[in-house]
Amino acid sequence: MKFVISAAFQPAEHLVAIARAADAAGYEAMSSSDHAIYPENLDKPYPYTADGERRYDENSEFPDPWVLAGALSGVTSRLRFTSNVYVLPMRNPFIAAKQVATAAALSGNRITLTIGGMIIVSGSVM
Repeated sequence: MKFVISAAFQPAEHLVAIARAADAAGYEAMSSSDHAIYPENLDKPYPYTADGERRYDENSEFPDPWVLAGALSGVTSRLRFTSNVYVLPMRNPFIAAKQVATAAALSGNRITLTIGGMIIVSGSVM
């Protein structure tokens, strides 16, 4: 069985210690969340909580997943790094490819990319 520890909603200054502990404990990977924007209002309830409210607010930390992976790979030896869902449609795909490739090179190919997207219907983001 493989275990992945989440970096989501953790203060950035704690992530080095968490990554080192996860690496030492035998975790397979560490995942990070990707949130480039914080919409003030949601048209629909947040789908990942029972009450429809977000688990984070506008002050929550969301370090760039590829900068984070590059940094944490330098203090770990075997731990892999992945994004929970990387929102590629919000980025230039060529720059994103370069960022992911750089993180992969720095980490010794310990990167897994997961991509998600946004669907826009009648001007609403879903």
